[in-house]
Amino acid sequence: MKGFCMAHIEKYTSGAAGRMLKHYERAPVEHRGNENIKPELTQLNYNVAAADQPMPQAAFVAQRLKEVRVQKRADVNTLCDWVITQPQELPADKSRAFFEAAYAFLRDRYGECNVVSAYVHMDEVTPHMHFAFLPIVADQKRGGEKLCAKEVINRKELQMFHTALQNAVERDLGIKVHLLNGATQNGNKSVAELKRATSAEALREKARQDTEIVRKAAERAADVVKTTEKGFGKKRHTEVTIAGQTHQQLLEAASAADRLTRTVKQWERNFATVNLAAERLQGELLEERRRSARLKEQLDIRNERVIKQRTDYEELLEDINAVLDDLPEKVQAKLRADFSKKRKQRMQQAEERREVSVSKAPDIPKTVAEFAQKHKQPDRSKGRGRSR
Repeated sequence: MKGFCMAHIEKYTSGAAGRMLKHYERAPVEHRGNENIKPELTQLNYNVAAADQPMPQAAFVAQRLKEVRVQKRADVNTLCDWVITQPQELPADKSRAFFEAAYAFLRDRYGECNVVSAYVHMDEVTPHMHFAFLPIVADQKRGGEKLCAKEVINRKELQMFHTALQNAVERDLGIKVHLLNGATQNGNKSVAELKRATSAEALREKARQDTEIVRKAAERAADVVKTTEKGFGKKRHTEVTIAGQTHQQLLEAASAADRLTRTVKQWERNFATVNLAAERLQGELLEERRRSARLKEQLDIRNERVIKQRTDYEELLEDINAVLDDLPEKVQAKLRADFSKKRKQRMQQAEERREVSVSKAPDIPKTVAEFAQKHKQPDRSKGRGRSR
């Protein structure tokens, strides 16, 4: 038994995590952007991790994060999500066993105490599981635990993950489940890319179905066509006679085939345009991230200099205090007051310079949506109409 399973990872900041938690459990929302969801099948969804983690997702996340060290930055990835897709050729009676085997592997790999949920969505095009967990590891420097997605999901983990998951699932199910297919060989695809590919495949399937309908209609029409040989010699010819209704059906079929061809070509052009725009935005986003990395490196260098200067200053201050201790009390009091006044003035000037520096810092987008909005191309189609 051969089947193909896709597995890819997504990371979310605290701002996006709340929205994803609602998506997992299908919480009521005003507007749902995913058009692939079939509400009549939502009742078939289930949470494999319900027994291990019975708390509400948001409450568990808040409680667990209080127990570990978390950096207070908006760009820190708080939630990770492995999306495991069910193989297409997997027997229906092994669906739940497949997701339970995958869940057991993921729970043991990332820690039961870090599991948020493992919802299986049966109400979309392909059944899949969202294994949501907190990327928490041991803090080797300070002791205890800390939140760090970079250490949990690194290059080595991504290289070893698919083979380990495949071996675990095959051992539990007793069948072949191939994970190292095109989706993983070319890198983990995002949810948007997978859904775009699914939409394209659905469009091609619809085109094949419509083409088959046209072909069958033409075959039925051939059964009612009558041919008659008339004339003699050079004037001999063949007359073809068909019923008026059949003629009308052929015209409609030809018109449908023509519309279908134009629609397919238009969709192909649309997909090509979207892909080009996505590649352009990705390149610009990478360049923006490189620029941010350079700025961070410069800031780290400046921080090191400040720390060194502060150390030198404190050592100098200790030497000055040692000298002052040997002077008369009145002289000490006057000198200490002067030093304190000048020190406050220098600190105030440094704070003013820092505020000016921060106000001039470039506004760097924190998410892909902000980046796309910043670099949105103007709509050149407006105003092209002919003036009347």
